[in-house]
Amino acid sequence: MILEQNPETGYWDRNLRTHVPEECADHPCAIHNHPSNHPLKDAPLNWRTDRKLLERICEHGIGHPDADAIDYLSTVIGFKAAQLEGIHGCCGCCA
Repeated sequence: MILEQNPETGYWDRNLRTHVPEECADHPCAIHNHPSNHPLKDAPLNWRTDRKLLERICEHGIGHPDADAIDYLSTVIGFKAAQLEGIHGCCGCCA
């Protein structure tokens, strides 16, 4: 599901359930505040329901796990598990 922000409300797609904004107030977050300065920070967001993972779609149409989402996951499931979630078919755009 490609996520689009509603320009009138500022909210993202109403079907996406995520952590509360207070949990990421001091950290980069693609949903609630400004993303970190990674190569795909301005690329469109896509929610992978099959993997329950937020990704960025590059100009080649490849889904790259969002860097900030992986950083957040590392605090929830641990660094090694989050790195495994970050594995994807990569074209190099996220490097």
